Amino acid sequence: MIFQVVFAIVLFLQDTVAGPATEDEKSTHLLDFDITSSFNEAGRRIISINDHANTYGPTIRVKAGEEINLKVQNHICTAEEALLGDQDLLWREFCDTALHFHGLVPIGNENDGVPGLVQAAIKTGDTYWYNFTIPANACGTFWYHSHSSVQYGDGLRGVVVVECPEYDSLARSIASSAGIDEAETPGPFEIDETETSRSGLAIEEQIITLSDWYTEFDLDVMRDEVMAYDGTTDPHIDGSLINGSGEQDMEITLREDTEVIVLRIINSGMSGTQVFHLEDHKMIIMETDGILVKPYVVETVSMAVGQRLTVMVHLSQDVINGNKALKIVNGCNKMMGYITKTAWFVKQKGANAKNNAEVNIKYLPGLNKHELYRELEPHDSEEITGLWGDDDIQRVELEYSYHSDKETKHRFQTGMYKVNGKVFDEYYADPVILKSGQVAELIINARDHMRHPWHLHGQPFQVVSLGAGREGPLSLRSPDTAAGRRYQEDLQFWRDNKRTPMTRDSINIPGNSYAALRIKSEFEGKWLLHCHVDWHMAKGLGVVLEILPGNATNSAQTPTGKPEAPTHPTHRFKVLLIYFLVMVAINAALYRLLM
Repeated sequence: MIFQVVFAIVLFLQDTVAGPATEDEKSTHLLDFDITSSFNEAGRRIISINDHANTYGPTIRVKAGEEINLKVQNHICTAEEALLGDQDLLWREFCDTALHFHGLVPIGNENDGVPGLVQAAIKTGDTYWYNFTIPANACGTFWYHSHSSVQYGDGLRGVVVVECPEYDSLARSIASSAGIDEAETPGPFEIDETETSRSGLAIEEQIITLSDWYTEFDLDVMRDEVMAYDGTTDPHIDGSLINGSGEQDMEITLREDTEVIVLRIINSGMSGTQVFHLEDHKMIIMETDGILVKPYVVETVSMAVGQRLTVMVHLSQDVINGNKALKIVNGCNKMMGYITKTAWFVKQKGANAKNNAEVNIKYLPGLNKHELYRELEPHDSEEITGLWGDDDIQRVELEYSYHSDKETKHRFQTGMYKVNGKVFDEYYADPVILKSGQVAELIINARDHMRHPWHLHGQPFQVVSLGAGREGPLSLRSPDTAAGRRYQEDLQFWRDNKRTPMTRDSINIPGNSYAALRIKSEFEGKWLLHCHVDWHMAKGLGVVLEILPGNATNSAQTPTGKPEAPTHPTHRFKVLLIYFLVMVAINAALYRLLM
């Protein structure tokens, strides 16, 4: 009788927690991240995920519709360091943590990974579960990183790849249509749907992560150089990393039969635009920030912090045959120029001829520091329709600048960025309200001279208009300005060509200029819009957008306390519960047998 009761309970749990299995059921990825502190070979403190020592955690590779159950355990700080947080805000924010899944939307506001806004911070010694389904339309390259303090530059970051048939189909079409590099001229690339002669090319995928690097522990840099009373907005960058390595002339080995490489390139740094070039080869862009695009040929790419690009490269015959190594040239932008690094794609380590001539990043062919917002059009423009109409648009103007006046420094003990007169944290309690279901235009005006990489949480945006620099702010109340005229020209361009603007989640905005970004406010909740330079976020550069239900009023406010971590039923919970019940039954049977 006991066995019958337990068996009935087990069947009930299977139906209620997991649901009946089907042949088409997608798999569940049960992941466990143990986040700790460690030291690299130079003795510099870093953060490690599951003992990864190259400042990147495991790559997550999934398909649309699959489930993620990710357990995060926070062991970054010792108990003594965690106690420092009772009196020291910088230590508290460094010891606490959370994970943001950059660009992967929609997975729910509760999984956005912003501590103090959508979830409780994961405290030292605590465990937290992120449970979500990969969206049905997700496809391409994403990444995860901490959204607490300056942790991700120390190593709390990694790559997320969402595989999909549309990506594979586009890659095959480009590979079968393209010739060797001399036939690929910069500009739009036409796919020849009838061409099949080259469809059997051997294609190899590689992930390339790019980042800046600081010799000192990032928390020390934050305290001593950035948040000090006379602190800087941009500490000195000491070096750069390719795939987590600071090595000059590192080699990446390709398969012997590889003829075409597909590169998923990610600027996962804390600061600085990244430039990427392959000597004597052209790159065909096929994805930007998780959006497949109509193929576009370039010689050099320039990427803002947070941006991702997937490019296809047809290798020259010398590289295919192993007679020559393919030279990678990387420039990590700093205040005055670039940190230049070279690396190599090789068929055999140390055996391929190399061109060791020095390269000046500023003179790379095709270097363009501006966003290709008119050129990179979504591949499926039927699904992503252009938002360039003028009807029923909610417009929000945001203007930012750096303040180092006596009043600001007295209040914050350092200079701070302000957006419309407020620092980032103040928007947690007083967010910018957007109406659900309505098209919103976010006009971001830069009042300083620096280029800033802005990122939107929750959904991608369409770049309707973007300044080239020095046009000044865009105000629709004063249309007869350099910025106003450029804005109207861009709108007319979209109307005349019936094209969808470049769609992505991160963008560089030039200094003393503007960006006009449009979204359809679909996903309710609180979402960040912020500069992705970690130092700048710490100094206040960002806002919170709140998308309210369609029937809510703009005066509505949401409590801003720190909610408890959301609880979700997981497969691990089901397994443990079934195991417990089975053991109860066995123990009961043994008891009756022995007694």
